[in-house]
Amino acid sequence: MTTKHNLLTSMIVALALTSACDDEETNPPPVDAGRRDDAGFDAGPAGPTMAEAEILGVLAALNEGALELGMLGQECNSRAQAVVTDLTQDIVSDHAAAKARQSAFGVVPTDSPTATALRAEFHAEAQALYPYSSSLFTSMWTGSQMKLHIKVVTLIDEVLIPAATSTVVRAELTTVRREEKEHQDRSWQLFGEQNEGGMPTNGPTACRPSADAGPADAGSGDAGQHNADASTLDASALDASQP
Repeated sequence: MTTKHNLLTSMIVALALTSACDDEETNPPPVDAGRRDDAGFDAGPAGPTMAEAEILGVLAALNEGALELGMLGQECNSRAQAVVTDLTQDIVSDHAAAKARQSAFGVVPTDSPTATALRAEFHAEAQALYPYSSSLFTSMWTGSQMKLHIKVVTLIDEVLIPAATSTVVRAELTTVRREEKEHQDRSWQLFGEQNEGGMPTNGPTACRPSADAGPADAGSGDAGQHNADASTLDASALDASQP
């Protein structure tokens, strides 16, 4: 199917871009003055322009979105593969722990355009996955995780770390960045394993039938094709070097 072929091609392009760059995990690349957020979120001019309450607001949005997708993965992945189950569990536990750590900072998170955009993108990805059956869900879920983690790592490197002024918040961002990069790498590996020999076809039963799935019949074999583009990697958003 053309949509599935485009999805796979886009993901391969994105993975080639990420694998061509070294991971400087403890020393993220500096931000050029005035550079726009390459993660695709409207964060304004580069540099320390975001208050730390707003940084914590972005992390809160990240936790919210990651927990939504992680729990969806636990609910709808029925391939009984331990490696996939382990990743969904780790995403949920890591972000639950991050939420607890960050709530102990004594700073009330505030919203921002970046947090709003991040929250909306995670929710849209979850809704786009609803129509897929278990035979295709895991492939689409791991592809979605790759895309989102690439964007989040870039956001942390390009916007959040340069804006952080306190040692505590910078240390938290470093911890979150390390976990996000690990989840990204594991998603990459799982996507390759799930699709070795070609992507599976969609089955008759949707992961989660919902009005949010759109006008197509969620119980049909073509369910969710109108939403497939929402889970397709946008290689043009990855033109900056990935750490």
